[in-house]
Amino acid sequence: MNLFFEEDKSTKPVSIIKRVLSVVALILMALLLLKDFNVLILQSLLFLQGLSALIEGLDRLLILKEKNMYFYDFFFAILYFTGAIFTKTYY
Repeated sequence: MNLFFEEDKSTKPVSIIKRVLSVVALILMALLLLKDFNVLILQSLLFLQGLSALIEGLDRLLILKEKNMYFYDFFFAILYFTGAIFTKTYY
């Protein structure tokens, strides 16, 4: 049964933080659609996703000791943070 859904191996505080960040991200996505694609909300959403990826990468690096998997999380965190920074220049 773990073919599509892998078991969450994160520590309890990190999994709680990830769930809270995902709920806030859903609220920001709804606000983004309701407020005619506001750039500030988009920047907040991208920053929040970058923070979530950074926390997950640190969890994999420091606590779970998974080799080579934290590079993907740090890469996506850098992409989200640069997207949050450069969003203002294009809109």
